[in-house]
Amino acid sequence: MIARGRHRVLIRTWRLVAFLRAGGGCTLDRLAREFGVTQRTIRRDLEALQDAGVALYDDKPDDVRYWRLMKGASCILCGRAPFKGDALRRELKLSRAS
Repeated sequence: MIARGRHRVLIRTWRLVAFLRAGGGCTLDRLAREFGVTQRTIRRDLEALQDAGVALYDDKPDDVRYWRLMKGASCILCGRAPFKGDALRRELKLSRAS
C-alpha cells in the first residue's frame, strides 16, 4: 500500500525519530537527502516532533548544526529507551525496509 497525504508525513516523522535514535546526530541537509524532501520540510518535521515532546535539540560543534535526540531520553512515542547494539541495527533495518 502506498502512503498518501498525512500518512506519508506520519511515516516520515516516525522514521526520522528512528534515524536520529540510530546515530549521533545529523545535519538538515543529510536528513533532507535521506528522506527525499527539502530542508524546510525536515525542519517542520523536527519542530512538530519537538512540539509533541520528543527530546530533540540542535547542536553546533565545529560551526555545523546537527540535530540529535537527547541521550538517555526515552521515546515519547513508544516509551522505550534508546536502542543499543543489535537492537539498534534491527530497528534501522525495519525502518528502511518499510
